[in-house]
Amino acid sequence: MKIIRWSFVIPLLVICVGTVAVLLVFRDPLIKKALIVNGENAFGAKVEIDELKTTLAGNLTITGLRIADRNDVWKNMADIKKLSATVNTAALLTQKIIVEEANLENLTWGTKRTTSGALPAGRQKKPALSADNLLAAFKKRFAQDQQQAGSFDVLANLQKNIEEYKNSLLAGADLQSLRAVDTVRGELTGKYEEYGKKIQQFDVNKYTRDIQAAIEDLKNTKVGSLQDIQAAQGKLAKVNETKKVLETAINDLKSMQQDVTSAFSENAGATQKITDAINADVNLVSTKLQEAKPDKRDIAPMLFGPEWGDRVLTAVDTIMFIRKHLPPPRAKQKITPAERGVDVSFTPDAAEAAKTNTPVWPQLLVKKISFSASTGGAGKEATAPLTITGTALDVCSEQNAINKPLTLTATAQRDNQTYDLTGNFDHRQSVPVDTITVKSANLDIAAISGGSGAMPKLAAGTVNIDALFSLNGDILDSKLNLAVNNAAFSADAATESQKILTGLLQGISSFTVTATAAGAPDNLQTTISSDLDGAVGDKINALAEEKIGQLKTQLQDSIRSQAEQKTKELFQQVSGNKGGLEQMITEKLSALTKGNEQLQNALNSQTPAAAASEPVKSAVEGLKGLFK
Repeated sequence: MKIIRWSFVIPLLVICVGTVAVLLVFRDPLIKKALIVNGENAFGAKVEIDELKTTLAGNLTITGLRIADRNDVWKNMADIKKLSATVNTAALLTQKIIVEEANLENLTWGTKRTTSGALPAGRQKKPALSADNLLAAFKKRFAQDQQQAGSFDVLANLQKNIEEYKNSLLAGADLQSLRAVDTVRGELTGKYEEYGKKIQQFDVNKYTRDIQAAIEDLKNTKVGSLQDIQAAQGKLAKVNETKKVLETAINDLKSMQQDVTSAFSENAGATQKITDAINADVNLVSTKLQEAKPDKRDIAPMLFGPEWGDRVLTAVDTIMFIRKHLPPPRAKQKITPAERGVDVSFTPDAAEAAKTNTPVWPQLLVKKISFSASTGGAGKEATAPLTITGTALDVCSEQNAINKPLTLTATAQRDNQTYDLTGNFDHRQSVPVDTITVKSANLDIAAISGGSGAMPKLAAGTVNIDALFSLNGDILDSKLNLAVNNAAFSADAATESQKILTGLLQGISSFTVTATAAGAPDNLQTTISSDLDGAVGDKINALAEEKIGQLKTQLQDSIRSQAEQKTKELFQQVSGNKGGLEQMITEKLSALTKGNEQLQNALNSQTPAAAASEPVKSAVEGLKGLFK
């Protein structure tokens, strides 16, 4: 009886040995390929590995690991020069990846790529909208708060703003005084047109024709008989009527001449109306200028609000990045039993495992990561980088399995500047709680004060920082305590705002800032306070009052000057219109007066008695009385 079936065993051994040999020879390329594929599926962008080596003892070394940023495919989300790790080989037999210890060397992020990191269209991963939307909501809320706080540029730009407002006023649309001038001009123009029409009604040509006709009638009058006397009486009556009408017209023109002189003089009523309008404009400008004055209570939010918002958003962005790649807790999964011989059980958690001393392995666990990193790198040469070293513990796909949160400790340095950072990322419950703290003592403030926004750059001094950023679900809780000592402000001001503030801050060597941001995005409450509010607020008010006073005087002078200039132009126009009317009246009055004199001379020159016969002399003498 054959105990060993060699015909089966030998081929099986050959297959197994061949398989093991293939795995030993090709394990590194296979692992490299698997890491790239799974990494690209996880991060939604290209993952590149220059070299990967493993040993049968579970040691893994990766050189040149780059993960592209799916939101900016021309930058790297992470660039690791070297990664080494020790893997628990026993856990691999249970399809679990347990890394006892890992070391990351020269980690950088946000570095420039030379090729696109985008995946082919079919493999691109959709962004985690909930996380991105939460960050966007906080950004929107901080922007609203900053807009409400205002900007210190209102003082620096006060001259510019008032100049623009002054130009708008002086354009004429908003000035009551200019409208008053136009009103007076309209009234006087109406009078000018009215008097012009009346003057035109005096038809000098008609009066001239009537005068000439009367004079001709007088010349042709002969009294030789009693019958001629009757005809002469009719003609003389007609001549006298013409003369009477002519004298009435002359008197009307003289009266109109007086009216024109009175109506178009610079009367007190029009001048007072314009003066009242000028005063109203000046009062309006004064009110507007007072509204433009900054409120000293808003100094701290205006100075430190943008910087505080940026710091909070950076912390939230970091937390959201960790949440994207650190899964939430999974519900316990019931193990399906075989039909016979297997008891029903559940996946043990840490508490259950502790009772039986049974090791609990999640799908992925990195017990310890030591890392060195830098904020510099390709495309980030403009600023001096921070060098960061630290340790991360318990990077785990299922925190409930080990009953521990992910913790992080790190130290960041730039020259002699040191920051201590800690992080606690607890995802054991359905609502994650993530916290980051930043502390530093006696930092040289010149290395971190860049003079951003309205805040001037600090040339010397030390600063103590104590900050906390916590996100419980989508509820933010952030606090900052900052104390500056031995401060000296740089005279090198980048903006007009900084130049003004530098002058106001001279003599202030220490100050504190306290800031908070708490609540959900739709109910975020922010506070920023500083003892600079009292120290600088009064100075700013005094400076604003001084500037406003100067601009008020300039603006009032400009308003008065333009209104008075337009008033002068108005009365010049009025004087011209008055002169034109008076000239028209004078010309017509001269013509009519001359005609009246000619008519009177014609009457005086007639001697009908000399041509009459003796019998009618007495009748002619009687007619002479009609010419007197």
